[in-house]
Amino acid sequence: MRRSKRGKRKKKTNKGFEMVKNSITKILAILVIVGLNWTGLLAVGRTFGYFNDIENSPENIYQAGTLDFSAKGLGDFSLNLNPNNQAVRNVMVGNEGSLEFKHLVEASDLEGDLCDYLNIMAMFEGDEKYNGSLVGLSSEIVEVAGFTPNKNWNFKISFSGDENDTSSLDGKACQFNFYFKAWQTNMDKYNEGSGFTDQEKVFTRVSLRVPHALAQDYVVLNEFLPNPLGGDCELQGLAGEWIELYNNHSDQSFDLSGWYIEDEANHQILITDDNTYNNSSVIGAKGSDNEWLVVFIDGCILNNDGGDTVSLYHNSGSLVDSYSYIGPAPENKSYARYPDGTGPWYDPVPTPGGPNRLEPFGISDLFAINETSGQEEIPEPILETATPSTEEVIVIEEEPQIENQESDETLINEPEELEDVPQSEPLKEPEPEPEPEPEQTELQVEPELELEPEQSIEEEILIKEPAIEEETVIVPENDPSPAEPPAEPPAEPPAGAPADVISE
Repeated sequence: MRRSKRGKRKKKTNKGFEMVKNSITKILAILVIVGLNWTGLLAVGRTFGYFNDIENSPENIYQAGTLDFSAKGLGDFSLNLNPNNQAVRNVMVGNEGSLEFKHLVEASDLEGDLCDYLNIMAMFEGDEKYNGSLVGLSSEIVEVAGFTPNKNWNFKISFSGDENDTSSLDGKACQFNFYFKAWQTNMDKYNEGSGFTDQEKVFTRVSLRVPHALAQDYVVLNEFLPNPLGGDCELQGLAGEWIELYNNHSDQSFDLSGWYIEDEANHQILITDDNTYNNSSVIGAKGSDNEWLVVFIDGCILNNDGGDTVSLYHNSGSLVDSYSYIGPAPENKSYARYPDGTGPWYDPVPTPGGPNRLEPFGISDLFAINETSGQEEIPEPILETATPSTEEVIVIEEEPQIENQESDETLINEPEELEDVPQSEPLKEPEPEPEPEPEQTELQVEPELELEPEQSIEEEILIKEPAIEEETVIVPENDPSPAEPPAEPPAEPPAGAPADVISE
């Protein structure tokens, strides 16, 4: 019996210990949970409230415009600059879009030794917008309002270096772009990538040409043909590439032997008697018909595709003149000054050894242009002799008697060209009656005989004097009828005709 009681007590003791142990475990679990979520529990109690509203805005219109402008250089882009004179460049600006715009002009892409020695004055519609160095060109802002006509920018470029020390810069050049920037008017300044903007560039090249003595002052490049018809490399003489020089001196000719011409690739063409059109290196004075000197290249030297520069050099090596062209050279189209020697450059029809023209020769030119030295010969026009006038025939009527046969032949004979001249319609002759018919073109020789308008002059003469076989005009003596303008004489009488056939 004792053993059973001890066993029961031991079971009661173990059961109480288990209860305490479980309670402690639950309390620890609660403490761990609370500890881990303490930060989140602290945030409980703070909330945010928001207010929303919706409104409608009807009848809105969205409209987009375009900002676009054009800048076009006028005249020659390659300028020759004298230390004592200015070179002038004009650029026209126009509005090609639907928005008004502001714009300015700067100099960009400058290249060449001469750029640091150039000043420029920029004027817009006569108002000065910049005056200073070319390198620092940045004009005042100009606004173009509405669709106004094209506006003109005028640029005057001058030499800013020492005029007494130009030998090192003689022949040097500066090439650059006039860089036009435009933007919308509600913005204060140009900011690429913000708002509407547009840009345009106009290429310009300036060469310093220092005055030299004698020939260098007057001989210039005048015309050249870079792309003749056919294959350039196989052509020679006037059929191939050639360069024409011009002498602006009106009293003196110059010997250009030893002078030479170069292109951008430094191909050199020496001027000699053997490669000129007149087989002479002497260029005549202005007005002598020999003021042009054509130099044959006899090969494919000048660039036909990407532009080139033609430069004329004195035999001392100093640059006398130069001209640059860009882009493809049209076939059989020359580059030429117009007028010769002094004018700007164009691309007219080739005229080697003669005055430059902007248009090809036409039929009307045959009556106005004589043969020009050095050019392809233009045939003399064959001028038909005009039919003698009425006054000339009346003078013959006033001389009732002819002294001799020789004077008769002198008066009646006409130039041979009259044989092919078509006869004009018979002249009107006033009727003896006081009421002539205004529309009638008939010619009455006698009151009883009336000729139809279709009758020729020969028929009238035969009707009047049937006994005379030659087609000549017979001057009647003591004609009681009033003086009438006779019909035009036909062809001259045959040579050796007897005197009684020519005159009564």
